[in-house]
Amino acid sequence: MRLRFQRAGIPDSIVGFIANPEESDVRYVKYMFDILQREFQNISQGTSQDNLSVEKLLGIKFEVPKVENQRRIADILSAYDDLIENNQRQIKLLEEAAMRLYREWFVFMRFPGHESVRIVDGVPEGVGG
Repeated sequence: MRLRFQRAGIPDSIVGFIANPEESDVRYVKYMFDILQREFQNISQGTSQDNLSVEKLLGIKFEVPKVENQRRIADILSAYDDLIENNQRQIKLLEEAAMRLYREWFVFMRFPGHESVRIVDGVPEGVGG
């Protein structure tokens, strides 16, 4: 597969990529660029401002599987990304629930059975000391 980069009336510092669906899966190309990002950063260093030109991009050689294999790889990686995103959302919800529970029990002293417990100096009677 030959990558084609274009400029479309935007500054030199922005380069666009348009995937030919017969030759490449855009998701696969995105994952490939994610993996190659460190190499891109090494190539672009050297001046006061990192610059990864079209010429430098076109000079990078890498093997690219057939589009059918790209799609299968991208499907698998996308499924994992979806699972990771879902798990991150669940973790965030659990963290928020834990914080609310902590606040209820230990800040507002509304723990299970709090109605029958006397609070002395901000602590349930019989705790500590």
